[in-house]
Amino acid sequence: MKKPNAICKSCKKEFYQCYYCLKTQSKFGCCSLECAMEYQKQVTALRAKKQKIDLLPDRLDMSKDQILTYITTKTHEEAKADTLKELSDYQSEIQELGILGVVEQINQEIKSSQKEGDA
Repeated sequence: MKKPNAICKSCKKEFYQCYYCLKTQSKFGCCSLECAMEYQKQVTALRAKKQKIDLLPDRLDMSKDQILTYITTKTHEEAKADTLKELSDYQSEIQELGILGVVEQINQEIKSSQKEGDA
């Protein structure tokens, strides 16, 4: 099972974010669509107050400088290739569910294991 490598910008829970999601800023660095919508509200409120906002995702495996370098230098195709390499154990699932479907599956597994750990 993949380990969490990111921290949700909204709820602060750990989750797995693939390189393609990092590059495309999928869900704004949040663990779910619900958290992404909440984070958008937070950003809008901070912008209205003219406060500085760190929009870069929070990763456990990369510094902010590494994140910025990755986002600004990698193409979408390179990010997809990096993701496919990282998810090589999930090739049959990727063919069936696609990359984003596999990422969601990984995050469901992480959520389940976190719940078991809390029990």
